Amino acid sequence: MSRTRAPLVVAVTLSVLAALLAALPVSTSQAAGTKGSATWDVSSYVAGTDKLQVHGKVPGGKRQVQLQVRTKSGWQTLKSRRSTGNGSYRLASTLDWVGTHKVRVFAPGRPAFSKGTKARVSPGYDPVGTKSDFRLLGRSVAKTPRFNPCQPVTYKVNTDDVGPEALATVQAAIAQISHATGMRFKFKGSTSFIPYNGKGRPSAGADLLITWATTAEAKVFQDKDPGVAGVGGPLWGFAARDAQGRRVVRTSEAGVVFKTESYATTFTPATETRDKFKPPVGRVIMHEIGHALGLDHSPSATEIMYYTLWDADPDGVYRNRFGAGDLNGLDKVGYGQGCLRSLRGGRLVPAPMPEPQV
Repeated sequence: MSRTRAPLVVAVTLSVLAALLAALPVSTSQAAGTKGSATWDVSSYVAGTDKLQVHGKVPGGKRQVQLQVRTKSGWQTLKSRRSTGNGSYRLASTLDWVGTHKVRVFAPGRPAFSKGTKARVSPGYDPVGTKSDFRLLGRSVAKTPRFNPCQPVTYKVNTDDVGPEALATVQAAIAQISHATGMRFKFKGSTSFIPYNGKGRPSAGADLLITWATTAEAKVFQDKDPGVAGVGGPLWGFAARDAQGRRVVRTSEAGVVFKTESYATTFTPATETRDKFKPPVGRVIMHEIGHALGLDHSPSATEIMYYTLWDADPDGVYRNRFGAGDLNGLDKVGYGQGCLRSLRGGRLVPAPMPEPQV
């Protein structure tokens, strides 16, 4: 008799257990995993041509939804808005930062919601050279003076000696540097200040000063080789801490000076040329601003940061384009490295800066 009843006892026990499990509440994290959605409408594009775009639905109805990107400081919010009453959302944000980056849609609070992907942002061309062909002024990220990449860098330009078309070339160079670093730059107008013409902290009202000056006007050219067409580098900085807690130097002001006499003689105002000995002036502009942001000379002639005559692109044309090493180096002093913060107590400590680079 006991053998015939055993299956019935097991069946009853299993049914009771199933009923008990069904009655247990589902955790919010489990529920979040089964609700909500994110459709990435645009996540791969050329820098400066589109935006990162996503839409979907979050659990919990109307709530704050954030579009974020990952840096060494953690998740940084690009865009934030409230979803509709049924949880629907649509977010779009500029992310003109060349490279592959982790991004996500995130809704803080309960129930938890996070959906991620990778954004792939291209420079719009195939960079020449290799990624290792860069050098930093301090030889390492921690020892290189650099701007706080989480704050806009303001800049002023003096093109009185060379005409207004030079301003457009500077701004095109700044756009490429912004794309390479992920940093924001804001034009603040003109300046009459000439960097490196005296000691002390400049008071020109901008973080980055870019100017053309004659040899007679710029003391920095008077003791250098006559072939030097420009100099650039950090001017002033303060002790700070990086995203990893290391003591670093935060650049507060940087300067670039171009020799007026070289503008249309050593270089051409055109954006591209086949003349090795008269390359586009945009290349030297990009080169010197690279120094201002913390890059040293590259060992490879394929890179804009090379110290003398460059190699042309594979088709024989010289263009205003960063190489693979340039892009990697600029990324090392850019947004991906995370934010810089002042030392505890807010005390600003002047830091020694490197000599200007040619």
